[in-house]
Amino acid sequence: MESSRALVRGFIDGTLAIDEHASLEVHLRDPEVARHFIRELHFDQAIRVAARSQDLRAEIEADPSAPVTSTVTARLRVRRASRWRPTLTRWAWVRTAAALLILALPVSFALNRSLTPQHFAQLTVHLGKVTVGEDVRDGASELQNGQELTVSSRGWASVRFQDGTLIELEGGTRITLTQSDVGLRLALTAGGLKADVRRQPSGRPLVIESPRSRATVLGTRLDFVTASTDDRLAVTEGLVNCARRSDGKNIDVPAGQTVAINSVGALALRPIGPPVELVPEPPTAGLTLWFDPAFGVVRDATGRVERWSDRSGHGLVVANQNPRQRPSLDLDGRPAVRFSPRGEMLSGRAPWPTTGAFTVAIALRPIQLGRWSQNLGWGWGCFAFHAQEDGGIFAGVGAPGGGIRFQPGNGIEDIPPGTAVVGRWQRFIVTYGNGVGAFYADGNLLARKAMPAPEPHQEIYLGRADAPDHEPSSFAGDLGELLLYDRLLESSEVIQLDRRLRGAVTP
Repeated sequence: MESSRALVRGFIDGTLAIDEHASLEVHLRDPEVARHFIRELHFDQAIRVAARSQDLRAEIEADPSAPVTSTVTARLRVRRASRWRPTLTRWAWVRTAAALLILALPVSFALNRSLTPQHFAQLTVHLGKVTVGEDVRDGASELQNGQELTVSSRGWASVRFQDGTLIELEGGTRITLTQSDVGLRLALTAGGLKADVRRQPSGRPLVIESPRSRATVLGTRLDFVTASTDDRLAVTEGLVNCARRSDGKNIDVPAGQTVAINSVGALALRPIGPPVELVPEPPTAGLTLWFDPAFGVVRDATGRVERWSDRSGHGLVVANQNPRQRPSLDLDGRPAVRFSPRGEMLSGRAPWPTTGAFTVAIALRPIQLGRWSQNLGWGWGCFAFHAQEDGGIFAGVGAPGGGIRFQPGNGIEDIPPGTAVVGRWQRFIVTYGNGVGAFYADGNLLARKAMPAPEPHQEIYLGRADAPDHEPSSFAGDLGELLLYDRLLESSEVIQLDRRLRGAVTP
């Protein structure tokens, strides 16, 4: 550092040789040397101004009969001339100016960042509209710190922060998002949210506040809803402390528990849903595929479902290599894989049975109905399932041209419009054997129809990635469970299977 200081002093005094100029340029790459260089320049400028002022005063006040004063003035002139007239070449000045410019850029950039509103989260509108301040938004956009969001009554949106924390906002939600030195604050004044919170820095928790309560989160999965009478917090993973703001009473809510917070009632825990042991197991004979969101879900660093392993023991897996097309894990009650209607999907090898008989069971909750919504299956000529705008359902063997599977309609072979309902968990079972298919909805037989035997396929798809903008050609909603058998189940087994689906999705 001493050598660099000497070079800086020599530069200011104008005594540097050519090789010393080159050495100074190397030293200026060190930020500490560069800061010292700038300070010395400012100090030298201040001295120069003061000295010039003294020069002028000495010349004005000098008495020709007083040789001492004239001598001091002369000395001052000589000293200033030798000190502040550096003998620099033209290129040395250019190099120095460039060095100063390079040093000034980071400072300018930092100042501009401090004056420019920063984007700290991304908003994705999956359904409906979201009002941000005075702007109405859909699709994907950036959020700034401190903005208020209002989701339309039938909307659905999500906010992802830079650390991967995901907040899902239901219809009618009004919330303000604020980040500061004490952590991230979500001020919820209406509606509800689901949160997948990454581990927060020490001393900087994520806090969810309503006018009634405050939940402090360090890293977990939860569901928080505020209503006119009470707030409800449900924790699916981790531990959350929830406090009532009126009297400060608080309670720790562990995974699998929920608490209701009103103005005066006791804070008491209760299970989120029925205990696992009360959910009946499905029939096991002939079970060839079983996708259960409570088992085998692997998520990526952003919380999206990267792959999903079969629970039947056959080693089947669905996945997606494209992070932008991966679904999420729903946090409301029992786990479910949630597909946005914008082209999210999972697919993989899952050979279709060659027995000539099958049973497929599906638990789902649509969040949007449209052509090809709730789309899953093995392909044309094998098995396909999807809904349409009026809630009618296509299901069964299917083939180009149609006519050999269940379809929307009011005949004895049709699935009535309104069978699929937005926002409600539903259970569908399709059986096939001896050339006849049967369709059950929520435990009730809706239709029978003659069908040809399905052609075997090797790949299963859940949703579609090539969804056009004008229709949700995907799985637009939550998938609770999917099971496949290589046989026609008996009526008693269908009842057992439906009970399984009902228990699996009951919050």
